[in-house]
Amino acid sequence: MKNYLRYIIITILFSSISLAQALSPLKANGTIITDGNNPVILKGTNLGNWFIMETWMMHLYDEKIRDQYMFELTLENRFGTNEKKRLMDIFRANWITDHDFEIIKSFNMNCVRLPFYYQLLEDDTAPMQLKPDAFKWLDYAIDTAEKNGIYTILCLHGAAGAQSNMGHCGREDYNKFWSDPIYLKRTCWLWQQIAKRYKNRAAVAGFDLLNEPWGAPMQKQVLAYDAMYKAIRAVNDEHIVFMQGHESLKELGNPKDKNWQNVAYSLHRYPGIFDGGPPTRENQARFLKTSLPEINNEAKQLNVPFLMGEFNVLYTSAGGAEMMRRHFDAYEKYNWAATMWAYKIMTIPDEQRRGFWEMATNKHPLPDIDLRTAGIEEIENYFKSFSSDYAIYDDLKKSLTQKQPLPPLADPPPPPKPITSAPFNDNLINWSAADISTSIPGGQKVYSETKMDIFGCGADIYLSNDQFRFIWKKLTGDYEISATIDELTFTHMFAKAGIMIRADLKDDSVFSLLAVRPAGELEFICRHNKGEKVKTDGHLGHDFPDINIKLVRKGQTIESYHCKGNEPWQKFMTAELPNLPQDIYVGLFCLSHDNSQLAKAAFENIKIFQLR
Repeated sequence: MKNYLRYIIITILFSSISLAQALSPLKANGTIITDGNNPVILKGTNLGNWFIMETWMMHLYDEKIRDQYMFELTLENRFGTNEKKRLMDIFRANWITDHDFEIIKSFNMNCVRLPFYYQLLEDDTAPMQLKPDAFKWLDYAIDTAEKNGIYTILCLHGAAGAQSNMGHCGREDYNKFWSDPIYLKRTCWLWQQIAKRYKNRAAVAGFDLLNEPWGAPMQKQVLAYDAMYKAIRAVNDEHIVFMQGHESLKELGNPKDKNWQNVAYSLHRYPGIFDGGPPTRENQARFLKTSLPEINNEAKQLNVPFLMGEFNVLYTSAGGAEMMRRHFDAYEKYNWAATMWAYKIMTIPDEQRRGFWEMATNKHPLPDIDLRTAGIEEIENYFKSFSSDYAIYDDLKKSLTQKQPLPPLADPPPPPKPITSAPFNDNLINWSAADISTSIPGGQKVYSETKMDIFGCGADIYLSNDQFRFIWKKLTGDYEISATIDELTFTHMFAKAGIMIRADLKDDSVFSLLAVRPAGELEFICRHNKGEKVKTDGHLGHDFPDINIKLVRKGQTIESYHCKGNEPWQKFMTAELPNLPQDIYVGLFCLSHDNSQLAKAAFENIKIFQLR
């Protein structure tokens, strides 16, 4: 029996070694990634929220814990540094396990893009010094991926100093990477340590230098890329270096002009979500048939391989799993690498959903937890629940693993013409109207006091100054406002229509609003203090028509609610606005997110009543 067990153990060990040796080193060869002899099409997913948190991915919505910095700071302030580290290890040990790599492989994938935070390896208390266990988790990820025949692209998702204002770089509204040279110096040092560590690891496909570094002009980004590239090449010329453009690959320039070798360029594209057009099959077809050839032409002109580092169709209305297959097929046709966002998110089981970000989610309800008050054992159990039974997105798995080719996509119709002037400006019934800092006067088609179409211009309600069309009433005290939105024309993915409670009619006013975007997503936005940048939270929302939204003002507290059709109200976000006066402006708004045209929003069932 002992000999038999010894035989089994040896067999397993040799099997693991064999799998590890099956991955060959990858190189950029013209516009193709190769293993030296043959093209290699990297097809995979992103392991988001593992080594850098995006709290929405674990279904954590807390106005005061919006990023990894605040997440860890909350734990540290409550329990101390050592206990925080222990808890974060429990989280990482459960967010992704060996089994997850097996699931990824079962989708016919051979690559993971691995986003990580600089503080996984170093921190601000000891800059440019590796932590004693710096590579513990990256080693585990690379080793486990390799055992499953999966390459790893290491992506610095959050650099020291934060390369944008977005929470997905680790610290929201920080963005000091571009203003203080020490952060670029630290990032170059960090990449050099990583490049040394994995110099001889064929399972590492390459190094993705910075994720979505939108905090500075592209010219400055290219200079930063060059500094990081040189730091890596001083110790490692084996691995591909991936560099991300914003609007196009041409922004990065010709690699030959900078003496960049063994590099690949990357973009992130989310048609119908964060990129042009509504979430429809027609818009997806337009992207695949029009935008992809343009990217391919740029890659050929620059003679670089291309990575579609993040993408997702998301919505079932846009084609869902079948359209995801079409994306992967199209990328493979061009010999591109592609990693969808994302592998895993947490959701509410049995909730009616409009789409899927993920390949896997939780099968059972998550513990209801408040990280600011929960005990250690409660937090441990919360983290451990992330590795409980999964619900697999079977439609996507079936679509990506079936061998039968899909029928061709029909050519999409041309997009509609823009509305450049308000077609109606009817007299309002017991309402007033204002264009807040807009370039084109808005208007409205009035059917009754409770039903109207609003035509609005305006760049956005997002930073410190607002632009929008506002239909309002001035009220005193506590009120509830609700409305049904049946339509919002697509002028931009961030066009908005909704309901608002506002302190005044100036463009920097304190306010709270609940908005619907053209894809039906919901957005809760607040400005707590006059003139400051807003805070925002999102939700996948509902399909048009019959999207119901509601705001309730109770003193300095604003509550938001939403539902679809005749379904019961679902509570969304709550905010405290200490500077909101008793006299308030309450009403409806619409903006196009494009100052050259108007968006149309159709409202009905508009109700306002005072709370007793």
